[in-house]
Amino acid sequence: MRNASRRGRTPRAHGRMLAGALLALGNLACHLEGWSAEEMRAPLPDVSADVHLVVHNEAAGLVDVTVERWLGGEVRLGEVAPAASGTFLLDRDLWDSAPIVVAAVPVSGFGEARSAPFDVFAGDTITLTVAPDLRRSHTTVTVR
Repeated sequence: MRNASRRGRTPRAHGRMLAGALLALGNLACHLEGWSAEEMRAPLPDVSADVHLVVHNEAAGLVDVTVERWLGGEVRLGEVAPAASGTFLLDRDLWDSAPIVVAAVPVSGFGEARSAPFDVFAGDTITLTVAPDLRRSHTTVTVR
């Protein structure tokens, strides 16, 4: 009769080997990516943080502010008066799963200030500056 330890590895031993292999693989991946020890100890981002859109209207007229999801759907956020700024809180459903486009359209007039599609993450602040010449308007994203 054979000894039980010679029959092969037990399921518990397989689990330990698998856990060890995964840890070693994770350690190797971190080193291949070039992550530093400081980056490994850094706190995780706050995924519950809000995303704000700040609109600086330097144009001569009232603008209507909208956000469009790249996959479809547009949400009107409100209006910003000339020579004024407005701050809007973006709903998570709007930016969480797809790139967005922010736009400001003059209420009376033609054209629009429109960003290229971009991704937003929790805690970011988007700033749209509407220039008097709408073609010179620009958008920036500040990471918290």
